[in-house]
Amino acid sequence: MKQVGTVLLVFLGMFALAQESVALLQNRPLRSRIETFVVTTDARGNEQLARATSARVAERVRYLVSFTNVTDDKLPASETTLSGPIPAGAAYVEGSATRDNFLVRLARVGENSVQWDVNHDLPPRATVQVQYDVVIRRSAPLPSAEAVAVPTPEGRILVVYSADVFPLSCDFSVALSNAYGRTRRFARKSYGWRYSFVASPEDRLSLRVRSLCNSGSVTATIRVNDEVFKSATSKPGAGSASVSGSYGER
Repeated sequence: MKQVGTVLLVFLGMFALAQESVALLQNRPLRSRIETFVVTTDARGNEQLARATSARVAERVRYLVSFTNVTDDKLPASETTLSGPIPAGAAYVEGSATRDNFLVRLARVGENSVQWDVNHDLPPRATVQVQYDVVIRRSAPLPSAEAVAVPTPEGRILVVYSADVFPLSCDFSVALSNAYGRTRRFARKSYGWRYSFVASPEDRLSLRVRSLCNSGSVTATIRVNDEVFKSATSKPGAGSASVSGSYGER
């Protein structure tokens, strides 16, 4: 079926220094943000990420791309396509792109870009995040992030809690353990919610998400150093999902 008026966001690639791009769908913008990391493996075989603005030949680079509907209108799923670059001088790493989930589905990997279709209309202020890796065939600068992050102190980990809900219009409540080992509760949050902090690998992490709707499902996810550490999705209609664990004991 032919799509008309598709929103197609394509970054200028690793040679670009622009911090964000904005595409228009009938004058309704979808803002994009890109972060880049050099991927290495330590002596134990664990993947390590380091924020980067340049890369050397043969290095593997991860693109973490966020797309946000910054308007007060829904963006129709049938008219929205998300796209990230495979710049000249780099090659896509097979199987590295975000696969199908209830938010997006991988549409195609071409010579110059990776593209995803959106499964559901994107609500106002909602954010969708995807990722994929490339290998550098010749040196080039990486695009800078919208905001420069402070490096995580040595021996510490960056923790990001997130919750996704379907239908996207449903709100949810959250209970989590924070950087001080205390439980924080949020009575009502909406799609796109994130919570981040720096912790010790030995700290116990926990996240519980409960839908405030009578139907649908929720997903609770803990990311550590930009990789999924724990994730769980409730059964349809069950209404809650919980994840917990210590990153140092994985």
